[in-house]
Amino acid sequence: MILKTNNYIQLKIPLGSKAVLLKNLNLSCDPYVRYQMTSKLDNDYDYQTCKPGGPICGFGVSKVLDSGHRDFKEGDFVWGLTRWEEYSLIQKPQLMFKIKYTDVPLSHYTGVFGMPGMTAYVGFNEICSPKEGECVFVSAACGAVGQLVGQLAKLMGCYVVGSAGSKEKYFPQGIDMHPHGFPKESDIATHTTSTIRLKVPEGCGGGVLLKNLYLSCDPYMRSRMRKLHSFTSGYVPSFTPGSPIEGHNHQEGKMPNNHSLSMPGMTAYVGFNELCSPKEAERVFVSAASGAVGHLVGQFAKLFGCYLVGTAGSNHKVDLLKNKFGFDEAFNYKEEHDLDAALKRYFPQGIDIYFDNVWGKMLDAVLPNMRLNGRISACGMISQYNLEKPEGVHNLMEIILKRIHIFGFIVTDHYHLYPKFLELTRQYIKQGKITYVEDVAEGLESAPAALVGLFSDFAEQRTLAFKKIDKASNSLVPDGAKGTILVKNLYLTCDPYLRNLMQKPDYRTYVRGVTPSSPMIGYGVAKVLDSQHPDFNDGDFVWGLTGWEEYSLIQEPGELIKIKYTDVDLLKNKLGFDEAFNYKEEHDFNAALKRYFPEGIDVCFENVGGKMLDAVLLNMRNHGRIAACGMISQYNLDKHEGVHNLFLIVTKRIRMQGFIVFDYYHLYPKFLELTRQYIKENKIVYVEEVTEGLDTAPAALVGVFSGSNVGKPIVVVARE
Repeated sequence: MILKTNNYIQLKIPLGSKAVLLKNLNLSCDPYVRYQMTSKLDNDYDYQTCKPGGPICGFGVSKVLDSGHRDFKEGDFVWGLTRWEEYSLIQKPQLMFKIKYTDVPLSHYTGVFGMPGMTAYVGFNEICSPKEGECVFVSAACGAVGQLVGQLAKLMGCYVVGSAGSKEKYFPQGIDMHPHGFPKESDIATHTTSTIRLKVPEGCGGGVLLKNLYLSCDPYMRSRMRKLHSFTSGYVPSFTPGSPIEGHNHQEGKMPNNHSLSMPGMTAYVGFNELCSPKEAERVFVSAASGAVGHLVGQFAKLFGCYLVGTAGSNHKVDLLKNKFGFDEAFNYKEEHDLDAALKRYFPQGIDIYFDNVWGKMLDAVLPNMRLNGRISACGMISQYNLEKPEGVHNLMEIILKRIHIFGFIVTDHYHLYPKFLELTRQYIKQGKITYVEDVAEGLESAPAALVGLFSDFAEQRTLAFKKIDKASNSLVPDGAKGTILVKNLYLTCDPYLRNLMQKPDYRTYVRGVTPSSPMIGYGVAKVLDSQHPDFNDGDFVWGLTGWEEYSLIQEPGELIKIKYTDVDLLKNKLGFDEAFNYKEEHDFNAALKRYFPEGIDVCFENVGGKMLDAVLLNMRNHGRIAACGMISQYNLDKHEGVHNLFLIVTKRIRMQGFIVFDYYHLYPKFLELTRQYIKENKIVYVEEVTEGLDTAPAALVGVFSGSNVGKPIVVVARE
């Protein structure tokens, strides 16, 4: 990193400009900056990549020196994205927040009152909806975000465990016989009614004796043909050698005996209609689209007016999808050597909804092609069922960057919706709007071959019965520069995402990319020196996006927040976690988590990713929630580690949501008042690691990437 000071900036915004000129006061050092220093990002993200020769862009606190923006005045203090420089000219300051309360240290707006605080509040309080008594795990728990998540969890009455990378950080006293490989017919035995007594035993209250008419062969059965692990409890029991296979069988009324009204139909309805909330014209992709669930999902999507593409494993199935089930497009994945290229061909504008029956390499290809706020319904993982160890999925960072919602679900949890589903689907069938295909094998003795055939494209070798069911030289804002403010930057925040700004941009980013020889943009605290904006006055302290420079001219300071409180002392106390551990001393993350969470984890605030996430998934409880905030462990890797235990998102019905705090800025007033009150009542403490002078910024940022920081690293550029 090269340090550049500004001896030539004109401390006045251009005439007619809506920019603001800021003097940066505090810069925030955050782990995501490392990710901005890669060339992996694409212009589809709201991230700013770092460009060689240009300043880092990150969060900071600044003072407005001159303003052509109506929302910012000279002297206002703001926080938001600025550049690592003394003065920053912010052309579009909509993401700057004017600092309303100045009775707290301005540096707090790079942390507890700024982006890290908002991130903790949104990811934990809003997304995870914690309840008293729940068990919470926080990775990177001593960081700027993690330390606040832990304290918010304690205020909710949760049991909290955090992990950190050193003893100094974790505060131990205060923080708080089955088939192998591909199944064969010989692995499956048949039993007839002659082996059981056809009468309900006396005293068996509530029992019923059934004559089975139809048995459903479903892909998930392969995952039950293995030894039972603790993570399967609450889903469906694994098969016991020598015992009959259990499956779904439901029949009601006088409709044809088909599974469009049973488990596959319910699965398609719940996973698509209820969880993904589709809208007309959205782009939908379905894997294993010719299967019992997939082809119904596709038909539901068409009934919503969606653009629909499916994939299957043979040209015959592709033909079925396009000519029988109404898919707009379909392709044979076995003929595609580059799944990413195939998806870009069919979804040049990206995918809104992905109904995932496959997982593995297909999911890895889908994630980069998802659109912002896309939804993934995690229904099954067919590609993984015959593997001893699931394939790793590498592109999980996309969940965060694109704010993707992943819904793991088991249809039995939603059976209360069956009457609604039944009436809807029954009408569709009667109207001829839904078509269903069944591959029928007669006789119980044919069950083993039918089930094995399910895993080997058996239906391709048989006759499919197709049924059509009833359907800085001048510290003033230039004259006429309305809405522009000039700020003196006081603090700049060092954030991990800044790393991605330091490479050739491939991503659309939420922070503007660094231009060679230009200052970085990031969050900071600043003081307004001059203002042409009605909401900002000379002397105001603000926080928001500013330049990494001494003074910044902000032309559109609408997102700057005026600082109101400045009288709260920083309390460097321990953070109140129930337990904490040094992950570097743990050789088995799974064992460590079982030690602290013997009954499992309800909520995980995920900052790390990689192996830690793999271990967390094993220990999540049914219906657990994961807020995907960051993946620090992956930022320095050319290729991200694969996460292997993602099948548990399905079996445990886990809700995993990636988010970017910008999308929740409308909640900032609510967050600020709540957090300010907690701090005044000493219910929240915040740890900052402060270095003085812009020349210390490179070392501070490198310290974040190497994990040497404790708490929130801040670079003080200037003091007011």
